[in-house]
Amino acid sequence: MIKELVPKASLARVVLGRNGRSRGYALATFSSRDLAQTTKDALEGSEIDGRELRVKFDEGIPKKKGRTNNAKANANANANPDSYSFTGTSLHVTNLDFGTTNETLVDFFADSIGAEIRMNSKGMSRGWGLVTFASAEQCNTGLEFVNGGVELDGRLLGAKLDVRN
Repeated sequence: MIKELVPKASLARVVLGRNGRSRGYALATFSSRDLAQTTKDALEGSEIDGRELRVKFDEGIPKKKGRTNNAKANANANANPDSYSFTGTSLHVTNLDFGTTNETLVDFFADSIGAEIRMNSKGMSRGWGLVTFASAEQCNTGLEFVNGGVELDGRLLGAKLDVRN
């Protein structure tokens, strides 16, 4: 249903909790900020099943004063399925070739429902991306597949469960 609301989005999905139920919001990715703004303006205030939509740009999690970027703590959060942001349905895939596309990544993971390669401010690949699956079981199968030692576009991939889903 979300893809019908935002047909021009390159990736659109309802965010699910650990229990598999909707967390009450969705995320959509667009090819340009202008397209995102146009879609935001068109959807703001509309209704779905009697509920008014509130549409905003995702600014990420705000950093709190006094916090540092602790890589060890972030790695430990990856292993904790009790983390509030862990759904178990997406993979953080690394060592991607700079020419790899979202479509290539979706096709590579047969059971995936979407993929998004992260770009820098100049629109160039950062060499990693997120792959989303419909279930935790499919995600774990994808993780085992990658960690078994597979290549895509001539690069040996790495993967871990994504906790910022």
